[in-house]
Amino acid sequence: MLVHRRVRSMLTWVFQELTFIIKQDIANINRQIAALQSYVKQRNAQASKSSEGKQIDEHNHNVVMMLQSKLANTSMSFKDVLEVRTQVSGQTTRQHLRLNVVLEHERKQGSYRTVYVLYGSRNPPGSTK
Repeated sequence: MLVHRRVRSMLTWVFQELTFIIKQDIANINRQIAALQSYVKQRNAQASKSSEGKQIDEHNHNVVMMLQSKLANTSMSFKDVLEVRTQVSGQTTRQHLRLNVVLEHERKQGSYRTVYVLYGSRNPPGSTK
């Protein structure tokens, strides 16, 4: 059980680190899009208002809006993944706690029925059969 806890702890740490890195990346991309949007607005103010200039302005605006939309969708998908992971983690933790209670109770009783069912063992722990 100790090895299992260490592995879970390690996986939790890795997941938290990756979550932190992804959140930083999303924030950086958001800042870059904001800077691009500012640049496009400045350029639009300075550009000629010819038909071609207006099309370029509209295109640049559309590109910035598309990038913002894609980032928003990605952020929401990431949030959904985090929520599912949190729910699954909570369920798994509760299942492990219940299993530990059952195993501890059976250990005190000298019964190892749950161990047999879980691990397919035919012999009790410590048995020489």
